[in-house]
Amino acid sequence: MENVTMKYLDYIIFAEKSYAESYKHISCQKIEVLNYPTYQKRTYKHKIFSTVFNIVYVGSITEDRGVFEMLEVISMLKKQSDSQFKLQLVGPIAADLDEKIQAFIYEHQLHEIVELHGRIPYPEIWEIYAHADLGICILHPLPNYVKSLPTKLFEYMAAVLPIVASHFTSWEQLIEEHQAGFTVDPFDLETMAAEISTYSKEKELLTKMGNNGRKAYEEAYHWEIEAQKMIQFIYTTSEK
Repeated sequence: MENVTMKYLDYIIFAEKSYAESYKHISCQKIEVLNYPTYQKRTYKHKIFSTVFNIVYVGSITEDRGVFEMLEVISMLKKQSDSQFKLQLVGPIAADLDEKIQAFIYEHQLHEIVELHGRIPYPEIWEIYAHADLGICILHPLPNYVKSLPTKLFEYMAAVLPIVASHFTSWEQLIEEHQAGFTVDPFDLETMAAEISTYSKEKELLTKMGNNGRKAYEEAYHWEIEAQKMIQFIYTTSEK
């Protein structure tokens, strides 16, 4: 259907940079309008750290999005560190996977440091962000994940959260360019736990990373910028 119908289109809008590779054979005009989050006002100027270091993940909770790696890491931090940690998981979970997660939490006695919020209204996510210290995104290296930039990375930036993310090339480039966090091998759990523990003690560095991410978000990574790009490119040029 695409091969037939796209011959008659005026424009194709790509929500990911990687999509363009699949449509080189289509001759109509193309534009990238990336799926960045809507603009969110900054709710505080200075981060106030509590005695508990809160790590947050927001998105669909699945095995290939690293749920058990996150649980393993928080279990390691509980055993190995003298600091207090908590993992906040926000997002929908399939019933059968929820049972496996609950069993893991029970087996490793994590019920006091892992909180499962399920699917919640969007404004409430930002309340959780406001009390978090680190945003985590350790997806497995599946082709769709490796080639895309998940919206949650930019939400973490918007929430002034430093990021720990899988060491995919495009993710590393984004995070290193803006000095907004650090990347890890999603399967090297001991190293990941050690790095999170180390960074959790570097409050000034975490604050700087969070501020760097917020600055990048305000300048380049929110929907209002992308919307203007679409309006100017498509609707303005189509009137001429």
